Amino acid sequence: AAAARAAAAAAVAKGIAPRYHLAGSEGRFYERAPYLNPPCGPLPGAVRHVTRFLGLARVGDSDKKNRWLYAANVTPASSLDMDQFAAAAAAAAGSVSPYDS
Repeated sequence: AAAARAAAAAAVAKGIAPRYHLAGSEGRFYERAPYLNPPCGPLPGAVRHVTRFLGLARVGDSDKKNRWLYAANVTPASSLDMDQFAAAAAAAAGSVSPYDS
């Protein structure tokens, strides 16, 4: 059952390619290096954007390393220009989507 839920979550994440992907099922903090998604569209030069994955600990965890709260400074994609998308994609170029490996 857990494997089926994980496969379903992976399929959704791959399909929608969110900018932020948050999870909490493991009960510990984990921050993956931002990864580059496949191009959004079939045209050459189509936009590639980055996803940041965060696993959050259980609320109230006494271990300081297991953060259960994360402050993000999120700018709506509609407010970003193509140069900002390109800069984020270039920074994450070495880290491909875990769903394509």
